[in-house]
This record gives sequence, structure tokens and C-alpha cells, in this order.
Amino acid sequence: MTRLRKLLPLTLLLAAAAGCKANSDPAQTTGGDGSKGPLGANSPLPAGQTGTGTTPASGSEDAPAPSARAKTKTAASSGDDDDDDGYVPGAGGTKVVPKKKKAAGTATTGEGATGDTTSDTGSTTGGTGDDAGTTGATGTGGGTSGAGTVFTTPGTFDTTSVAHWFKPTFFVNQAVNTKAKDAESATIIDNLQQRGWGTGRFQIDFSIDVIYTSSPTKFLPTHDNGVYHPDSDVPLTIPVAASDEPIGFEGNETRAYSDDQGDHHYLAFDVTKKLLYELWLSNVEGNTFELLEGSGSVVWDVTKDHPANLRGDYCTSADAGGFPIAAMLLTAEEVKAGEVNHAIRFILPNNHIQCQTFVHPASHSTGPRNCAGWATDGGVPYGAWLRLRADYPVDSLPTAGAKVVAKGLQKFGMILSDGGNIALTAKSDKYSTVKWSDAKLGPLDLQTLQPSDFEMVDGGTRFVTGDNDCTRSVF
Repeated sequence: MTRLRKLLPLTLLLAAAAGCKANSDPAQTTGGDGSKGPLGANSPLPAGQTGTGTTPASGSEDAPAPSARAKTKTAASSGDDDDDDGYVPGAGGTKVVPKKKKAAGTATTGEGATGDTTSDTGSTTGGTGDDAGTTGATGTGGGTSGAGTVFTTPGTFDTTSVAHWFKPTFFVNQAVNTKAKDAESATIIDNLQQRGWGTGRFQIDFSIDVIYTSSPTKFLPTHDNGVYHPDSDVPLTIPVAASDEPIGFEGNETRAYSDDQGDHHYLAFDVTKKLLYELWLSNVEGNTFELLEGSGSVVWDVTKDHPANLRGDYCTSADAGGFPIAAMLLTAEEVKAGEVNHAIRFILPNNHIQCQTFVHPASHSTGPRNCAGWATDGGVPYGAWLRLRADYPVDSLPTAGAKVVAKGLQKFGMILSDGGNIALTAKSDKYSTVKWSDAKLGPLDLQTLQPSDFEMVDGGTRFVTGDNDCTRSVF
């Protein structure tokens, strides 16, 4: 994912594509040192996290560019791979990120920057029903929100899904199974059927991680080298695992950024402060979070009532569409439990995405001035909310986990959030107690799903980025 905000007027930076691999074996990659919890070698493990485990080999959103690390990355083109190993064929579709207005590159420090203490272990059980949903009465596990959504109040340290830490009225928690279809649904779906999914089949990427922390914990000071402004937030400090393991970093391989790591997202949820930190092109050098030029950092307060345009129209986030990534990830915990009660993140190659166009709940789109490499007629706009048709034969799917996800897609759908190849995004299980093998879901278990099995929910007004700049919402 690389966003194209204030557009370069003359040229696009071209980059060579790199292939990426997503293995179909749901237990491929060995996890970290089992003696270390995510918050330190001597800390108790938070519920839902462990220091060792297995996870499917990661997929990829964008093949990285060999140069201009914070500016350009290349998305692999669609196309089927004959082998059933989850391989993603590389090719064209360049995305360009020019400079934005930026703040001076000054070091910032904050309270707790060097703190290193253990976390609360908390509980993985559901809430006590203190908070009712928007239309339901109080009771064990929370109330019922609008549009028929069953909303469960999170427990003290519930790692099932970040989605339910947001309010019941937050967009990801809204069911869309009874919503009207978009007027362009047939055209958009027909075109997508012709173009296909990014890899030629409906596939799942398990590479993005989320770390759950509790204050006080270890915080690193930030240094702003020129992040996107005004889109970005620049927190004084960012929580990390006290063990210095790459928990929460995309791919779970390193905390430092390099050109071959694609977006290298970092996602951390501070359960005590109720703050979700999301970065792309994340980079830790020594004991400092270096916010690279052209990168982005966003802090979501899950206690807030967010407006329809989230952080503001034309404002990006760690996702090109302006969304909180962690709130839209599938997790092994929820799939094993038998229910996905939130919208799911999905991505497409640039040439499938309508150039510079988004619909709410997205707040941002991508594409160059001349729209080269993006769809210009009947493409899928950012924010497009697709739901699996109610008549899809869910029982025909091969695994229990696939059936759970399909039912979630029928009720809560999936939202176009970013550019890339592997359609659906799930949370890594490397540091989770529950593994994807426990949830009975592998990368190719939904590969029979076709674009024609979906329909687009009414998206309302189409917004075109053009020369519009981010205007942050006040809420």
C-alpha cells in the first residue's frame, strides 16, 4: 500500500516488482522464544498472546521498490499461479508517494519513554454488560447495536478483535446484510469479475500483526523526519514490546525498515489508554521510533464517536483508504469461536481500483493525475463495501474456518482498504495463543469465492481526491 496524495505533476517513479510468497500450509513459520512474553522476559503473558507459535507464511500487499524507500512501491499484477502454494506472481502497477507538507524533523520525548514494566494479564472473557449497545439492553457480553449487530463488550485484556474496542456504532461493527445495493453494484462487480482478484483467486494474507499492551509498559520516543501532514499524528511516544521482539510489526521479522519490506506496518493497541497506534514504513533505530519521510503515523482513540468520514475527507492513515487496519483484521480467536462480527479488510491491485475515487466510510483514495495504472471506468472505489450474497452455498466450503468467515462476509462484508494482491487480511498468529490451525483456516480455503458472488452495498456520494487536501475532523 502506498498512497498518492498531493500528486506529482510530471512523472511517475517506476519501480521493479518483486514476487512474494504466501504458503498454503497453515503452520509454516516457527515463532519466537517461548520464554519471552511480548512485554518482557519476566512478564506474565497477556491473555491471547504467547512467545512462540506458528503462522502461515506471509502474503504481500505491495512488492517493494528497490529505491526511494518512503516514496514508491510496486504492486504485483493479478494472475493465477498454477501451483497451490499461495505464490503471488509479480508484475507492474506502480504506486507513487510524493512528498507532502511536513513538520520539522525534531526529536520528541515523552513521559514513560524508557519505562519497562510488566503488563496486566487481564482476562479473555467477554464483558459484564456494563455498556449497552445502541438499541439493546444491558446484559452479559454487552448489548445489541444498530442494523442487527450483536456487539460484545471486550473484557479486561480481550485480544479477540480490536473492532470491539471501538464503539458499537463504529462502522466496522455495523451489519450490512439488509442494506440496499449500490446503484453501480452490477457494473462494478461485472468489471471485477473480468479482472479477477489480485492473485487470480480469493486468498488470505496472514502477515499483519497487532500487539496489545497495557500502561505502564515500554514506550519509545519518536523522531519526526517528515511524515504526512496534516494526515498524520505524531505521538511523543509509542508502546513496544519490552522484550524488543518484533511483535506488532508486519511479518514479525524486524523492527527496522528496509526497502524490501513493503509497507512494514506497525500496529499496537494500548488497552489501558484505549489508543490504537498504526504506522506504515515503521522503523525503530536503537531506542527511537524514527518516523521516516513520507511515512505515516495515526493514533485512534477507540472511545470517541467517529463521524462518517472518520479522521476527515481526503485524509489517509496507515491504510490508503483512511481506515484503522487492526479493527478490520480477521483473527484466529474469533474464527475458532465461530463468529466474525465486524467488517473485514480487503485489497485489490491498483488497476482494479477506481482512480482517485472513494466512498464513505473511506476518507482517501489514490492514483496519479493521468490515472495511468488505475481503473478509470467501473473500477472499485476505496471504501466499497462488498457483501457475500445471501444465497451463496456456505456449506460447500472445505473447512469450518472458511464457513465462519463466509458467514461473516454475508452479514458484515468486507471493505476495500488498500492496494495490493492478496484479497483478505488476517492477523498473524505468531504471538497468539490460538493458532490458525486451531481455527481451521488456511490461505486458500476461500479460493472458490468469485467477485460475482458479491454485491456492493450502497456507497452514496463518490469523492474524487484531485487537488483536495486533508481536512481533519474535529470530534
